[in-house]
Amino acid sequence: MLEERILPDFMEGLGWCTWDSLGQNVSEQAILDKMDEFQKLGIPVSYVLIDDGWSWVNQETLELRGFDADPVRFPGGIAQTVRLLKNRYHVKKVGVWQALKGYWYGIEDGSPAYLETAPYLQRYGDGEITVRPAADASFGFWNRWHDYLSRAGIDFIKVDGQGSIPTMLKGDSQKEEAMRSLYRGLEASAALHFHGNLINCMGMAPENVWNRSYSALSRSSDDYTPTISGSIVEHVMQNCYDNVWQGDLYLGDWDMFWSEHEEGAYSAMLRALSGGPVYISDALGHTRTDILSRLTDSDGRILSCEAVARLALDCLTRDPLRGGGILKICNTCRGAGYLGCFTWDLPGETVCEEIRWEDLPARLPAPSRGSVMQKVPAEKAERYLVYDPEKQTLGRCAPGLPFRIEMGARQARILELVPEEDGLTVLGLAEKYIPGAAIESVYRQGNQVQITVTDGGRLAAACSGEPEKVLVNGLPASFEREGELIVIHVPEKGRVTVMLRQ
Repeated sequence: MLEERILPDFMEGLGWCTWDSLGQNVSEQAILDKMDEFQKLGIPVSYVLIDDGWSWVNQETLELRGFDADPVRFPGGIAQTVRLLKNRYHVKKVGVWQALKGYWYGIEDGSPAYLETAPYLQRYGDGEITVRPAADASFGFWNRWHDYLSRAGIDFIKVDGQGSIPTMLKGDSQKEEAMRSLYRGLEASAALHFHGNLINCMGMAPENVWNRSYSALSRSSDDYTPTISGSIVEHVMQNCYDNVWQGDLYLGDWDMFWSEHEEGAYSAMLRALSGGPVYISDALGHTRTDILSRLTDSDGRILSCEAVARLALDCLTRDPLRGGGILKICNTCRGAGYLGCFTWDLPGETVCEEIRWEDLPARLPAPSRGSVMQKVPAEKAERYLVYDPEKQTLGRCAPGLPFRIEMGARQARILELVPEEDGLTVLGLAEKYIPGAAIESVYRQGNQVQITVTDGGRLAAACSGEPEKVLVNGLPASFEREGELIVIHVPEKGRVTVMLRQ
């Protein structure tokens, strides 16, 4: 189960992947050009994933030739690129893409990669040469390659094409055992060289899902294709509904996205809710800082949900895509619940739905990331404030106390549900997609509430009375009030103290 697996340690920050920007034409210079741009824009990229195209391969046969990078596009080898990313741009982690067969059509006969690992390879019925399906052979092959990459400074790997082996076996009844053996070797090598930091990709068939021993991260959809208008619809449906069953076994990787895109904000909200890694694939000259700033704090830490995103229960038995309704996704962070509401093309101008406590799939607040969320009996449930950061409004939700939401076509909103506290309920930074993720701590003593935030911005809270005094880092601070909602202006990260009249 997911809670028994080891979560990757590279996901805390914002990532950038080369695929949808550079494709197979990726080169060291193109990567550095984009990193220069990120640096000028003040966007702290925490990790870089160098995707398909970096490897030394036969471009005609699409077979792997060697373990280092393409010598023309990476003239100093992969090690030089890693050094530049880490030393010049302060990137914390660098990963590379690999294919389960070595490359798309295996390993080139007689190549350096073949000669170094020949005892671990075999020729299959379709003529392809790749790893022999035995645990010792699998480990032998991957250990050789991963040893080389780890010494070059690589920190994690994404292994693609995992559904290709059963196809290559052509109906062999031993495909389950073959996949189990291949995964044993791959995961053992990933554990040895990369602390288990492995993204499983294109492997959602049963023989893939049931045969990974411990790796925790798995793609939960096909590729997101931002070049095809409206492809976000299929993408979100795949991720949300695959999470219904895969979410108990793996943390879903919802793939990369473009920040500068008609669906950029829509995509960013989905990733913030997903609980998985958040990484973009922006091309040179195409990055929206306003969207990325809502996903991170000033140190580059991702402000996202902690558990596995779950569908609202009423969405399990109807199709929002064809019924014109609202797709509702739930997750949690730091003791608050988050409800993502998404629409596509609607038969009318707007759609209005009643959100019921009984349809929310999890207790709020929930356990930590990866834990199985349990439903609270209605008689024990608390009353929750429903905060809409976009509209700056407050509502309430509890068993028997639904609230309504109205949305237009192709809209996305994230609502925060916070257990109501006596006096002051802290909501979070209003400009972030997940406001509560920026709250480090809340300490209550007498009539004082001390809040530590990780970034500056507009700190929202619900207050039943008039605040007597508001301090930011010990100095008087201004705030706005409309009804119960107060918004405190925090110029920098630090401590906010709110004193309440008794």
